[in-house]
Amino acid sequence: MTSQALPVASIVLTVLCVTTPPRPAVAASFQWLGPDPGERFNVEARDVSADGSTVVGWGRISSGQPHSAFVYDALSDTTVWLNDLLPDVDFSEAYAVSGDGSLVVGWHSIPRGVGTGTRPSAFVYDVATQTLTGLGTLSPLDPSAGSRALDISDDGSTIVGVTDSMSGVLVPFRYVTATSSMSAASLLRANTSVPASSPYAVSSDGSVFAGIENHPGVGNTSYVLGPMQTTPEDIGALQTSGSSSVFVDAVSADGTTLVGISSSDAFTYDVASDTMSGLDRLPNGGYAFAIDVSADGATVVGYGSESGGVQRALVWRDGPDVERVEDVLRSQGVELATGSLTRATGVSADGQTIVGFGNRGFGRLDAWIATLDAVTSTPGDYNASGQVEQGDLDLVLQNWGRDTVANGVPTGWTNDLPDGLIDQAELDGVLLNWGATAAPNFGGASVPEPGVFFLAVMLWCGGGGRIRG
Repeated sequence: MTSQALPVASIVLTVLCVTTPPRPAVAASFQWLGPDPGERFNVEARDVSADGSTVVGWGRISSGQPHSAFVYDALSDTTVWLNDLLPDVDFSEAYAVSGDGSLVVGWHSIPRGVGTGTRPSAFVYDVATQTLTGLGTLSPLDPSAGSRALDISDDGSTIVGVTDSMSGVLVPFRYVTATSSMSAASLLRANTSVPASSPYAVSSDGSVFAGIENHPGVGNTSYVLGPMQTTPEDIGALQTSGSSSVFVDAVSADGTTLVGISSSDAFTYDVASDTMSGLDRLPNGGYAFAIDVSADGATVVGYGSESGGVQRALVWRDGPDVERVEDVLRSQGVELATGSLTRATGVSADGQTIVGFGNRGFGRLDAWIATLDAVTSTPGDYNASGQVEQGDLDLVLQNWGRDTVANGVPTGWTNDLPDGLIDQAELDGVLLNWGATAAPNFGGASVPEPGVFFLAVMLWCGGGGRIRG
């Protein structure tokens, strides 16, 4: 390899002049969302808006009573129950909410066109006008055909779900709100079917869609559809032998990351590299399921079991390491007075607001919302060790000039991978932050110690400022 001189003098001058302003502090918090004990028997949160302002889900007054979709406004601390608000609705469930909390999607029961009984009808609910609009089906002439809306893009342009088709089979649909038009979201392959209750997910702008197919005798497989695609692309599984059902549950806002369940393990899937990676279980846990993901794919939430089979709400932050949501809150000064958190079902775009449900006590299943202190990755901590140190400098020097687009991710490089050449910018990231450690949002990363930092610069200068090969 040809020797390449590095401008060490410019590095030192840059370091002496640059400071990093602290990020604003965000206080951790927790709140149960259900009314006082005895009023609602079950309340389950299913999604939170990208901005963390709105929570949706469903609940019921007592055992045997119909579900009612709810919309919770975190800013005003108020809840609207659709069954109470709309006289024609007597059973409803809300599954997802747009990025700003203005539109909610789900399904409610309506009378069959002939005979007795009801059928599911997908809806979009406008929070500002308090109006509910049915989305119809792909079999409009069939009086028993139904549909369910399961996700909505952050910009509100696209709704996805499942519907009965003209041929009498269940298919995934894509609904465009601007034109009020429904179409099949993908082409089903031969000898496959669509599970009625399976999750379907869509990216922030509606361009990337993920869904599930059932293969009789084999299990469920998950697929992804990119912009302008109509044929599903399988995402594979964590287990390559035997039966391994795969359920995709969510797509990151930018469409680059899918999360879900492969058999009994949570996974993330990188769309660009067609790579599925497993996420850790709790110690001695029997399973772990990933349910939602932040906008950048860094924070994943879900649930899993721990020793003894007890179910816990989980969060994975910047990697495969798993934490109980309760433990994270406790470490940030928030204690639960009663109850336990059993499932995390939604996360905001920035990864700080998490919603779910749990056992509140009094024989009740209740929804909750939690806000975490942000954990920021320290600039220059490329190997995610928690501190900018020799290992990060070695990564930069060993991969100097590498084109990450053409040649992929260097072994051991985890944080802040450049989209292109590894060069001066990455070296500056190490030297500017030498000795810094990861910290919550109270002031950002810790300030490097001057003595350690200048030692790093001297070591680099002493080597002649060159990469030799």
